[in-house]
This record gives sequence, structure tokens and C-alpha cells, in this order.
Amino acid sequence: TSSSHDLKMKLLKKFIDKDGHGHVVLRAEETEDLWHAYHIIAIGDTVTASSIRKIQKESATGSIDTDRVKVSVSITVAKVDFDPASETMRLSGPVAVENKFIKMGAFHTLDVELNKNFTVEKAEWDPIALDRIATACEPAHHADAAAIVMSEGLAHLCLLTQGMTIVKSKIETAIPRKRKSAISGHEKALHRFFDAVMQAILRHVDFTVMACRSSSRPSPARPSPSRSRALTPSTMSRPRFRTRRASPLTNS
Repeated sequence: TSSSHDLKMKLLKKFIDKDGHGHVVLRAEETEDLWHAYHIIAIGDTVTASSIRKIQKESATGSIDTDRVKVSVSITVAKVDFDPASETMRLSGPVAVENKFIKMGAFHTLDVELNKNFTVEKAEWDPIALDRIATACEPAHHADAAAIVMSEGLAHLCLLTQGMTIVKSKIETAIPRKRKSAISGHEKALHRFFDAVMQAILRHVDFTVMACRSSSRPSPARPSPSRSRALTPSTMSRPRFRTRRASPLTNS
């Protein structure tokens, strides 16, 4: 399998003339690639990507059948939205190239998704946009660290990249109050919580390329010493966590 350093924006084709007009064909392979694409694509650009259209046809008997057809759609970008959680960038604007399914000028929405090619055409490419493509296609700029922001019963697992912080998992567990009459329930809930945190780490963090750090707020919630040892990556042949107090995570 490929490591996360093998995953990077793919520049599949590039044609830009001496006046700066031209197009590039790109493929995003991870969430940060879409973040870069969000900054590359500007209002007024022409973007081409595949889209699914519902086509209605009338049969010989008069009944209406609906087919889903994959078509290539080019739009002049009027609006750009990016949602890291759904790993999708949504573009909207009038159709720039007519085809048999969509009329010229009709308003359309395109979803730019991971592992799907898309073409960006600009009247004039500026050095900033070209530098952004070069950065996105350089594997050294991609995520190599993870962080956990954790309080009692609530944890967020984040991947840290040069350009953004991506929340990969939110773990919530109801922790009952620690009372003499209900210590067992409190401890069991804590154990479930830390188990869920560890499962999220193992699912989302590639320890062969990442240094994992845990950022946690001071909290009375602490696993028992024996349980804590059982949950640390070192007991699972993984790198040990370094713990520090949480600080606000902001996108750069």
C-alpha cells in the first residue's frame, strides 16, 4: 500500500501560452489537495469535471423513464464552496460549453471530489496560482503529524498539514460522575472512551510517516495506570505519545 507521502495532488496536463492563458488538468488525492484547489480556482475561471445528470425519456407506451447519465460539464465559476468534512469542493455557475444534455448558460453545480480529474482554465495564470499547484504536487508539504484535543468524554483527532488542520474523527462518550456508589460505571465509561480514541488513532494515523502528539486539556478523567499502559501506542509497537496542554488549532 502507498504511504501518505505518496498521496499528493496530481498534475496530469499543463498548457499555458506565453500570454498566461491556458489550462491544467488536476486530480486531488487527499483533503488538503481540495484546500489548495479552493485557492487555485477563482471566480470567472472555467472548470470542467464529470457530473451526473438525470435524463427523462418517454417510452413508446407513454411512460416516463429516468436515466442517470455521466457527462462532462464546463462552467464559468460564479461561486466556490469547500467542505473539509465531506471532502468535497462545490462549484456553481453558468454552463460555458453546451452539450446535448445541458444548454449553454444554464446554471449548474459541479462537485470536485477526491480521485476525480478536473480541468481549470484561466484567461491569465498568475505566479501565485502556479506556485500553489507546485506546492500541492510536492509530497514533502503533506501531513506528517497528528494531534488529539481531548477532555473528559470528548476528543478530536486532527491531521496537521502545512496549510490546514483537518478534523478526522470526533469521539464522544457519556461519562457518569465519579461517586462512591457508582465508581464501576465511571471507570467502565472511561475505558470505553479511551478504547474509542485508540481505535480512531489506529484507523486514521499512519505511524510509518507520522509523529503522533496528544494535546489534552487538564481533566480529572484519567485511566487507571494499568489501563493507561494497555492503551499507549508503545505497548502496541507504535511510537509513544507526547502530551501537552491544548492550544487553539487554527488553519494557517
